Formats: sequence, structure tokens, C-alpha cells
Amino acid sequence: MRCRVPFFRPVALFLATLLWCVPPARAVVVPISFDELVTRAERVFLGRVVDLRARWDRRRMGPLIVTRVVFQIDAVYHGSETSTTSIDIVGGTIDDETLTVSDTPTFNIGDRDVLFIAGNQLRGNPIVGSTAGRFRVVRNEVSGIDSVRTHEGRAFRSVQELGLLEPAPSGSAMDLREFEANIRARVAARR
Repeated sequence: MRCRVPFFRPVALFLATLLWCVPPARAVVVPISFDELVTRAERVFLGRVVDLRARWDRRRMGPLIVTRVVFQIDAVYHGSETSTTSIDIVGGTIDDETLTVSDTPTFNIGDRDVLFIAGNQLRGNPIVGSTAGRFRVVRNEVSGIDSVRTHEGRAFRSVQELGLLEPAPSGSAMDLREFEANIRARVAARR
């Protein structure tokens, strides 16, 4: 008697091999314009990270590590005025276990950022546009002037460059005061 292999077995084997060999895809983040960032944000502020606390969150779909990032607020451009605020980000480290989520920012004590926030505590990452709504504030040690860069560290000279698929190369970064003025003008135009 001859043994016959059913048709679906080779197909299943092929698919299993394909899944095993192909690396997992990263999350797709759609570029967001500056106007979209401001429009979608419930709160926009400049803050400094003063505390990080990772914890197990069992209320979601299985146990996840969630890190509470606490900010001392330096300026509020939109939303409620408080001296401190916190956001919860999925990911972090507890003891010897680390959870990282692609396209989700990580923070360090002392980081200064301008953040565009929406739906805090409701999603795994309340920053508008994933990393698009985080702008790092960098102080020039020589001049003492603060400039703003994207989450990835890319310099930009105009808010019109934000959200472009292929932004123009930029040598100098936008001054924080100019960025703040752009935010305030866009927030005022929304009202």
C-alpha cells in the first residue's frame, strides 16, 4: 500500500517555514503633520522626567509591564495646568524581565520633552502618533539655548517639515521658543 501525503500538509509546512524564516514586521507609523499633532492632542506640555516606575498590569490582555513616567511640568501649551503629570507606557523592566514595544518611546530620568498627549491611561502609548508627538529638548552647552528635535533626534527648522515622508536635511534645530510660539498659535487657531 502506498502512503499518500494530503495536499494541505506540504502547504502547511511551507507556511510554517515562511513564518519561521521571515522576521516580524515593525509597527507601521503613519507620518503626522504638525497641525494634526496639535488637533489630536488633549494636552501639550514641556516637562522633565523626574520618576519612572515599572509595574505589572494584569487588567489588560494578560500580564504586561507598564511604566509610569512622571514629569515635572515647565510649561503647558494646551490642556490642564498642573505642576506634575504622569503617563503610562507599555514596556519597561522589572527585575530581570524586560518588555519592549516597537515604535514606543522609552524615557530616562532628566529627559526634557515637549509632548502631545491624547487618551492617557486608555492606550498603551498616549503620545499622539506614537513617537511623532515626542520632541526632545536639547540645550546647547556653549550658547545655553534650547533647541527641539524629533524623537529620533532629527533636527528641523520649520514645523512644516514635520510629517513629511522624506524631510529635507536640516543642519540646525528649531529654537524651543520658536517651537512654543508655533504651538501656541496653532492652539489659539483651534479655538
